[in-house]
Amino acid sequence: MTGDRDEITIFTPIGMLGYGFPLDQFYETLETKHPDVIICDAGSTDSGPQKLALGLTTCTRDAYERDWLHLVQAASLYKVPVIVSSAGGDGTGEHVQLFVDIIEEFAKEYAYSLKIVTIYSDIGKNEVRKSLRAGGVSGCGKGVVTLTKQTLDSTTRVVAQMSHEPFLQAMRENPDFDIIVAGRSYDPAPYAAYCIYHFGDSNIGLAYHLGKIMECGALCAEPKSSSALAIARRDSFDLMPVSKDSRCTVSSVIAHTLYEKSRPDILLGPGGALDLRDSEYEALEDGRTVRVKNSKFLPNLSQDGRYAFTLKLEGARPMGYRSIFVGGVRDSILISGLDQFLQNIKGLLECMHGNKDDPYQIYFHQYGRNGVMGPLEPSEIMPVEVGIICEVMASTQERATSICSTARIACVHGPYPGQVATAGNLAMPFSPLVVPLSLVTEFCVYHLMTLEDGAKQELALCPIEVLQVESTMPAEKIFVRPTEKVADPWNLLAAKLLNSAEGAAQKPKAGPTILKDVAKVIRSLDVMFPDEETYYAVRALDPPVLSRDVISNLYKMKPEDVIVSMWWDKALAFKATIPRFTAAGGFGERDVQGGQQHGALLTIELPNFIKC
Repeated sequence: MTGDRDEITIFTPIGMLGYGFPLDQFYETLETKHPDVIICDAGSTDSGPQKLALGLTTCTRDAYERDWLHLVQAASLYKVPVIVSSAGGDGTGEHVQLFVDIIEEFAKEYAYSLKIVTIYSDIGKNEVRKSLRAGGVSGCGKGVVTLTKQTLDSTTRVVAQMSHEPFLQAMRENPDFDIIVAGRSYDPAPYAAYCIYHFGDSNIGLAYHLGKIMECGALCAEPKSSSALAIARRDSFDLMPVSKDSRCTVSSVIAHTLYEKSRPDILLGPGGALDLRDSEYEALEDGRTVRVKNSKFLPNLSQDGRYAFTLKLEGARPMGYRSIFVGGVRDSILISGLDQFLQNIKGLLECMHGNKDDPYQIYFHQYGRNGVMGPLEPSEIMPVEVGIICEVMASTQERATSICSTARIACVHGPYPGQVATAGNLAMPFSPLVVPLSLVTEFCVYHLMTLEDGAKQELALCPIEVLQVESTMPAEKIFVRPTEKVADPWNLLAAKLLNSAEGAAQKPKAGPTILKDVAKVIRSLDVMFPDEETYYAVRALDPPVLSRDVISNLYKMKPEDVIVSMWWDKALAFKATIPRFTAAGGFGERDVQGGQQHGALLTIELPNFIKC
């Protein structure tokens, strides 16, 4: 019942269902902390479009079964309700059903009775066409092209990131639920819904802020670990990692909002934006818990002042078939003219295979030169060796493999100026030499759809169903709680890295001071500093070492193409955001998750750097 509690405890065992979590921590938390709910995210577009286009899942079924066994136990034996969102990774209806099937199997095996609520977020193409004709669909970001009817028709399936409203409706209609399995969701939505369900909607901002951090588990801790707890109230929430080897700090919690967002202070979502400009953070006396207050939610308003509710649509489609080969070049003569050599091979392929009646695409990844950054690579590198992956996409697997085979032969045996080696130009690690990789996919729907009737219309688009699984066995077959301590792999890895880092820090460094010497974290285009002294000293440098112009020059783009360039005092951080100019995970992709775009920042020199 809404408004019936002053305080609730939310438990997230892992930031992505299917990744596994420490079982000793899981059961100890259930038995000692007595959480009110377990909430876990299961989806993301980070790993590319193939899940949505081809009906695949982020993790294997056996990985989901491993995690679901313990969640079902929590719901059945410990009476802690469970909410899982974005089922299977893409949140399609078929993957909601996959999770329900797994839950039912365990319920029958262990004689559990469960009330399962499902929420679906599949959006019919007719609904999108209707909004498209009315001008209610727009691209989600600079790099997203206008959606056309033809593109929509070619899309395999479309889902919408639901807000908290369908979750809230499901809870109100089914207050005795055991498990909620939802389709594609805005990541913080189930957390926000659970808080609003108990506290009302007087502070939606705090509810969404809690969800934004908790959906990643204990990624906000130092060192990062798996499981996290949040204690929510009407005017604040507390965050803490479950692992006793980790802690939340003010800086680690604030810095988390830099993650996966264009800017850290205004976070856009369904129906509005989370405003963190006036948020307050307090480290509690236990040294591992942070309290957060004063986060706000700003409703979207159209130009005429009306409330404008939007849903983010996601859709993907196959583009063609892909084949690849992998090889390495160690010959310095060939490396010095490698770009022209590969360009000549492309010309040869057009002569031999034609590229008009049945078009194909070819891309050479050059690891060691510009394999990760591609045209954004800031420095001209002449490496000792270069790894080459040739990627060919064509209308059929046979054609892709044939063209890729020709390209491989040309790379191995083709001539080049100054050649002295005649035994072959590539070192190839695999046989077969050409590997077919089946379908290439791309995100083709990544757009916002305006709902004229707001949340009411969203509820109509996200149907809620209820399934009651009744035990037919005379007694429960109780699963034995694991008693052995299961180490959190994140903590083990982090401890080893910290020890090695401390050893390295004791060695004197020669040469000029560079950014990686003074920054605490550099990821994507985010730079975080360890203390105010360092932060303000770097910020005060003249000429500036981090700015819109510096980023545009470093990443070879116009200053106006840099979406965000800002210093954020609250997090002692600098953040820049640049657009993707191709859809993530499509043909020729160099870094699906953007995990190595920070490399160019590491060696920025800090001339005359002196701490204040």
